[in-house]
This record gives sequence, structure tokens and C-alpha cells, in this order.
Amino acid sequence: MKIIEQKRKEAILLQLNGSLDIYTSIEFKEFLEKTVQSHPRAILVDLGKTDYVDSSGIGTLIKGLNLAKENKIEFYIINVQSAIEKVFRVAGLLNFFKILANDEVNQQFPTD
Repeated sequence: MKIIEQKRKEAILLQLNGSLDIYTSIEFKEFLEKTVQSHPRAILVDLGKTDYVDSSGIGTLIKGLNLAKENKIEFYIINVQSAIEKVFRVAGLLNFFKILANDEVNQQFPTD
């Protein structure tokens, strides 16, 4: 998995390319922890180029959400692919995470 970081107005966007699974979730967790330490208003996790998420990946997203909440940082997931959306639906997570559409992201968090 490759993580691309993009700074936006009051937010940091993390684009995940590849799989978020047992093999990559530790790296992503460490990246999230570092991102939280920079104290943005929001963290945007872009799953548009993520082709697979397993239970470890879901657990890491939940940990990221909790870490963000503890630090009063908004946590959003964007560009959810249909296969991953099905996993979220089966796990009952569609209402657990705040999921934004592209136009909402661009309106709330424009690029600098």
C-alpha cells in the first residue's frame, strides 16, 4: 500500500493506494498517529484507489476515528468504492463513519 498525503484547507487528506489489510494496517495506523499529532481540523481518508479492506483494515479505520475524536479532530472517509462499501454495509459501518462525496469534500476542504 502507498499512502499519499495532501494538505488541504484545515485538513489533511490521506489517499490509500492498494490494500488496507493485516499486512499494511500497522503502517497506516502509524501514519494516522503522526497525522493526528499535526492537529488538523479534519482527517480525510480517501479510499478511491483502495482495492481491498479486511477486518484489520476496518479495525485501523475505527482506531483512527477514535484517535481523532480523542483529539477533537473530524474524521471522514471519502471515495468509497462499491466493493468496500459492501464490506462497510455488512459490518454495519456505513452510519458509523462520516462518509463524504467529492463535491462535499471540495466545498468544505478546498485545496490550498
